[in-house]
Parts: sequence; structure tokens; C-alpha cells
Amino acid sequence: MTNPVENAARRFGEAYAIEWDSGRLGFDALHDAVAAEAADLGDLRGARVGLKAPRSAPEITRMFGLVLSGATVVLVGPREPDRAVAFLTERFNLIWSPQGRGAYAPSEDGRIVVLTSGSTGSPKAVVHTLESLMASARGAAQHLQFGLGKCWPVTLPMNHVGGLSIVFRALAGGGTVWLPEPPGNLEEAFVHATHISLVAIQLRRVLESGWPRPVALECALLGGSAFPQTLLSQARARDWPIVSSYGMSEMGSLVTATSPGEIGSCGRVLPGRRLRIAPEGDVEVSGRALFEGYLDGPSSGAWHNTGDLGRLDESGQLFIVGRRDNMFISGGENVHPEAIEAVLNDVAGVELAVVVDVPDPEFGARPVAFVKGHASPDDLTAAVRRSLPGFMVPDAIYPLPDELRMGLKSPRTELRRLAADRRA
Repeated sequence: MTNPVENAARRFGEAYAIEWDSGRLGFDALHDAVAAEAADLGDLRGARVGLKAPRSAPEITRMFGLVLSGATVVLVGPREPDRAVAFLTERFNLIWSPQGRGAYAPSEDGRIVVLTSGSTGSPKAVVHTLESLMASARGAAQHLQFGLGKCWPVTLPMNHVGGLSIVFRALAGGGTVWLPEPPGNLEEAFVHATHISLVAIQLRRVLESGWPRPVALECALLGGSAFPQTLLSQARARDWPIVSSYGMSEMGSLVTATSPGEIGSCGRVLPGRRLRIAPEGDVEVSGRALFEGYLDGPSSGAWHNTGDLGRLDESGQLFIVGRRDNMFISGGENVHPEAIEAVLNDVAGVELAVVVDVPDPEFGARPVAFVKGHASPDDLTAAVRRSLPGFMVPDAIYPLPDELRMGLKSPRTELRRLAADRRA
């Protein structure tokens, strides 16, 4: 098995791999700690080990030690409730306190598994090798110029590739991973960052807070979902080095990215990846960064259909239209909820908008919107009427329930059920 921690130690030596408020760990020291962890664990080939997403240097060491011992490590969110952990434990036959004894089967090299709900809410377990994650990291580190002397705080949980990939980019390029205390603390993160990862709600809060652009910041990588164009324009007007991107768990994070300051597209394909648009508009990806398959599910094959619909312009810039599984037909017209969301998210006072379809006896299905913010339904409806055809105007606009868990993906399945109940 390729050992990326050992390779990084040989290349970068005493340069800092991980830093936090009260300490730091060089690449050579990280390798020593991981090697000691793996030796203590023994042979775990074939074991499926549950692990709460790392939030400290010892926990990162533990993760690599488990994988290098041969375990398939399933990363679980740090705040997952007990019943969710119990469900995952039973579904994937996980153990939580492994003891190396060589009794697991079949024998195989270690893997890292990222759980993702995609856009449907149905959990998928994406299986990566260390090699595929490093292939993804090398292309990203190269494009984003993340190397020695650079610092990337972990502002997203490491059970998602947006957080996990930062560690692998450090191993690929020699940059430093900064661990804010408490985890996800943006204010502390910006003090140290040359690079940072943000989702839409984080960028909005940063801009609304009036924080100036950190002097050392070279790259603010945006991902997780579509970003309102007005938000991107505000960031660029304040000279933030915004990098728009397109990525997914199945490719270890980024597939395409812009250069800092570019907005309007998802950028071009990064090194080590391939991307094509199928005849019906589906985005398909391949390359060394491609995942192996789903745990207890199908393998990836040579090309992976992402379920996204998109197009490439003449210069190779990618534009995403929406999700195939989100699209619905209303009165014979194709409706992409993402197009409606883009308009709603640009209305002043809107923090987040999610559009779902509900059954309709006359049109087959109709759009309904859930919105977080203080914009009035009348203003929201008027904005959609000005920008989109009449069949895309939502039949109803409801407040987005506070109790819903809004992660990197929106809970559309639950919102569809809620919208249908309200229309019943």
C-alpha cells in the first residue's frame, strides 16, 4: 500500500504538517506518530471500523494508523446522534474499538469511506483508496498553489471531502493544515489562512460581518452547492480571491475550478481528472481520483455518471444546469429547481432557498419553495416572475423549518414530504 504520510515526510521533513493553538506537528513527526499507531493496532485487514470525523492531530493520526493497518475506515459526523450511529453500525457491520488479530476477512488494503446523502437523502458510502484521494489532492494542490509556507484551516467537517481533502492536499503539496479551536471557528481560521474552504452560508456571514479580506489570503474555495451570483459579485467587489468549483465525494473533492477572482462558471477540469458531457446532458467523470465504488454497492466503472446536468463552453469552462433527479415536468415543461433557487437566493434578505416539486392533479407537478430569511413572499414571487417563465413561479413559499439539519446538501426528500402535507 502506498503510504502518503511517509512520502510527505521524506519530501517535506520538519515543515509543519498540522498546527493548532497550542502545538504543531511536522511531517516527519506525523509519520512517526502514524507508524507507531499502526504498529499498535496490528493487522486489521478486512475490518470495517467506524470513526468519528477527526478534529485534532491525534485523531488524524488515528485515522491514518487504521487505514495503514488495513482497516476500511467509515467516517461518521462528529455530531451524529446515537441512533444514527447505531443505524450505521448495523448497516455496515462496523466495529469501534478494533484489536488487530488478523481474523478479519477478506484480506485487503485499507480504505476511507465518506458517507454522503447526495441530493436524495439516501445515504451512500463512497469508498476511496489512499491513492485515489492523493490523486485528487495533487491536482487541487497544484492548481491552487497550496504548498510549503501556505496554511489551510479546516472549516468543514472531515467526514465530508471538503474537510478531509485539506489533509491530503497538505500531504501532496507540503502546506500546513490549521485546526481552529473550537472546530470550524472562522474568525480564528482567517487569522492564519492563505487558503480557505467555504460553503455559501459561511461566505454570506463573512461578508455581512464586514470582515476585511485577510492580507495573506490567496484562495477562498467555494463548494458544497450553487452560490448566488450577487453573493459572488459582492465578494469579488471586496477583492476576495474567490475560486468557484465543481466537485463531489466520488472524486475526492474537486473536479473543476476557476482561477482566483473568476466567477460565472465552475472552471476547467483539474489535472488527473477527465470530464465529458453525455448526449443527454449528463456530466460524467473519470481519472485516477475516481472512487472504487459504494460500500456494499456497485463499483464505479471506468466513468461515473454524476447525475448532474451541464455543458462545456468553447474554452472548456463547465456550467452546471441542475440535478437530473431534481428535475421534474410541470404541464409538459422541464423545471430545474436550481434555476428557481438561484433567483430566490439573489433576493435581498434571503439566506437560503430550496425548491421542491409536489404532485398536482392538473400539471403533474408544481414547484414549492422553502426560504430562510426576512424577504416577503410577495417580493420573492415577483422576483421569479421577472426572471423566469410563469410555469416556474412557485405555487407556495413557506419558511424553511429551523429544525431541519441543513448540511452541505439540502434535505429535499423531507421538504417534499412537508410541502405535500401542507397542500393536502
